[in-house]
Amino acid sequence: MPKPTKPIIFLHIPKTGGNTFNNAMQNIETQNDISYLRGSKTGFLPKFSFNYFKSQDAGNFFSGHFVFSDDCKIADLYTLVRDVHRTFFSNLYFQYFRVYLQKNQNLDNINQINEKFDFKLNMSDKDILVILKLIENNLINSNTFTKTIAGISYEKYFYVQNDYKITQSDYEMAINNLKYFKMIGNIGYFKFFLKKFISFYDFKLHSYTHQNISNYDRNFIDLMTKKLYQQIADYNFYDLLLIKKIEKFYN
Repeated sequence: MPKPTKPIIFLHIPKTGGNTFNNAMQNIETQNDISYLRGSKTGFLPKFSFNYFKSQDAGNFFSGHFVFSDDCKIADLYTLVRDVHRTFFSNLYFQYFRVYLQKNQNLDNINQINEKFDFKLNMSDKDILVILKLIENNLINSNTFTKTIAGISYEKYFYVQNDYKITQSDYEMAINNLKYFKMIGNIGYFKFFLKKFISFYDFKLHSYTHQNISNYDRNFIDLMTKKLYQQIADYNFYDLLLIKKIEKFYN
């Protein structure tokens, strides 16, 4: 199988299933004539640049937590999205329990939040008041799908001191940039996305492992989603609009 003639870029939006795709790519690398390269910048998602990688060979696959840039225009470009509410809660609890409490990261932002109010999560109904305060004070990332596709850098760890609010012109930029993507998948239909991706290059892939680092109680998440559905939808208004556009383009 010949190498792809263009670089392949995957923009990994946090908590959208990108680790599962990366696992598949690791296996594809071992079975095909392609190099799989990962890059990132600590703490936030910068604009994609080949300079973050050791090799810039056109036949390589480049992946990482990045947002859209001009470098993406010359590549076969991909990303994955997910249900907005599930993405919200996955970020909320993963970044609190695993990143903050276990890994002791994002301390500056968390300390700033604690100066405003007593910030604790325990996966109970008591979290509702805390979440509402986070939303009201713009202390968590919003519209990360739109920011990624529009090319707007944002912090990786979800909890922030002042969330950047998407404008209509930002949203229109994201819509315009959709034309540069070869495909955008939804983790809810991952097998379809992966099968189509493989078909573009005739890659061999015998198996891959689904990566689910944070396996929270789905019944609890469903209950919280019902109780906070509108507040989360309003906070991520442009992502909900964008998802509808993506479905029209790629499904």
